[in-house]
Amino acid sequence: MTARMILRSGRGTLAFAASVTLVAIWGLTGLAGSQEADSGQVALQQLRNRGQAQFEEKLYAQATQIFSEVVESPDATAQDYLNLALARFRDRNHEGAMEALREAGARDDSHPGVPFLTGLIAKRAGQFEVAREELERAQQLDPSDPAINYNLGAVYTQLGDTDAALAEFDQVTALGFDIALQHYVSSLYQHFQILLRRGEREAAEPEIEDYRISIRRLSQAARAPVALEQSIHAQIRVPSSSLLPSMAANAGSLSMQERPAIDALPGRPYHLVVSDFNADEHPDVVATASEGTVWLSSPSGLEPQPLAAPTGPAGAGDFDRDGWPDLYIASPQGDILLRNSMGDLGTEEARPVSPATMTPLFEEVDAGALPAGGSPTSVLWVDYDHDGDLDVLITHDALDGVPVSDRLIRNQGGGVFLDVTEAAGMGSARRSLGALWGDFDVDHDVDLYVWGGESNALYTNLRAGRFRDIATAAGAAGPGGTRAAIVEDLDNDGYLDIVLAASAGFTVLRNTGQGTFLPVEAAGLSSLTGGANADIEVADWNNDSYLDLVLSTEGGLRFLANEGGFRFIPFEPGSFEVPSADPDADNRPEVVQRPLML
Repeated sequence: MTARMILRSGRGTLAFAASVTLVAIWGLTGLAGSQEADSGQVALQQLRNRGQAQFEEKLYAQATQIFSEVVESPDATAQDYLNLALARFRDRNHEGAMEALREAGARDDSHPGVPFLTGLIAKRAGQFEVAREELERAQQLDPSDPAINYNLGAVYTQLGDTDAALAEFDQVTALGFDIALQHYVSSLYQHFQILLRRGEREAAEPEIEDYRISIRRLSQAARAPVALEQSIHAQIRVPSSSLLPSMAANAGSLSMQERPAIDALPGRPYHLVVSDFNADEHPDVVATASEGTVWLSSPSGLEPQPLAAPTGPAGAGDFDRDGWPDLYIASPQGDILLRNSMGDLGTEEARPVSPATMTPLFEEVDAGALPAGGSPTSVLWVDYDHDGDLDVLITHDALDGVPVSDRLIRNQGGGVFLDVTEAAGMGSARRSLGALWGDFDVDHDVDLYVWGGESNALYTNLRAGRFRDIATAAGAAGPGGTRAAIVEDLDNDGYLDIVLAASAGFTVLRNTGQGTFLPVEAAGLSSLTGGANADIEVADWNNDSYLDLVLSTEGGLRFLANEGGFRFIPFEPGSFEVPSADPDADNRPEVVQRPLML
């Protein structure tokens, strides 16, 4: 039997076919600088990156510890102190947060984040006059931030100044839902509540109806009180300028931690999906098969629960924006959409401690005429039309030797999906193994990269729900036979590059920033042969802001540290074996599953 190892880094979670256990990479040991002349700056940047990663994982105590080390540096900035204040604030250490905010303000008295966060702390403490003074100062520094305006309006409401409160809520709602999001919805609510208390029911009615519609567009996470304290000025930020890459030896300083084992997987074929389905900040695992299983994390480890679902590639995405990852499974017998019902169990305290005592995690949704037939190979959740709802792209290999088209399914809302493949300009028959999305031409919309077969496709977004394949013209078609791909900015120039993994080897396509790609002879990478297990994934192993690579090659698993300029140096992260496996029985053994960013 095989299971999946989970390698966890600051960037997310990577899944590998492996035996017996789950393994996590939690961080680095012994972070030394790279070049001696820049060792202090490199070490400082690494600490900042680690702190940001811990904060994003909601490990606020660990983030606090790391940012405390950052501010000990003589090169610490006002933003470094604000980062520390944010970590302490989220860790509910308000006194420590205020201490860091005073230091941040002494270094930069023009940063809106300092009075904003100070105002939030006063607001939490019920010191509304202090909160008003601080938030008004934040508003003077940035009059257009919906978070500042909303929280100032909430403070005015507490102080009984409802006219001033209405004016602030009006400023937020004037921005519209797409910009102000949760602050728009909450401003609507606060606004019509004031009108109702004044007896102005008729004036409140349109706002009540708008609120009923808008609240359904927010995810469960965006409805939480903490979401109303989020501002562009109260975010963890690290310097945007990249440092020189670290030495490969530093990338090898990875600490490994064993995770609970998956007892048994179903007989082949099966497909695996990793996501945090029960929102406990630990990865869960789903195997889709005729006798599928869901393994949910719990205090005692991963606990299994049966899953009645067809065998086929699957993807996790929150289609109904309730804050819980759902599951789309593509199958020749007919695709199905499974809704995560965890949110229906009520508050966290009301949910069972053990997943074994839960009702089934997923329930099938009548989503309209989902595709059937074909030979599905992957599922990609992507909001291609920018309407706020996740849509689905299902890639297909040849069926009985005959290429078929991929399928693009648009989320219509209310659990209904519509096949828009032909209307979107993606109806051409091809052999596809996978897909990723990104903004390749930096025009602020979603483009799609699909690989497999004789050449790959780059679908540029024409807006209005249509795409055009420009791969050949843009130099992004690749040499053919691509088994896996990544889309990342490897040289830190602000443009997404492409790396292709094929049996014959690995190909790097550099994004010129002019709408074209050029093949690059990547030192340390171009000489490797992929073989039957060819696959690829990325992570910043050494926290130097340059993305490193992990490859499945003909010679086994290879880790490569990014030296910059598309030069890569091999390193060994530690001793562990990753045997090849073919869980879906398609004669294409897998090692690295597609990105699983949790």
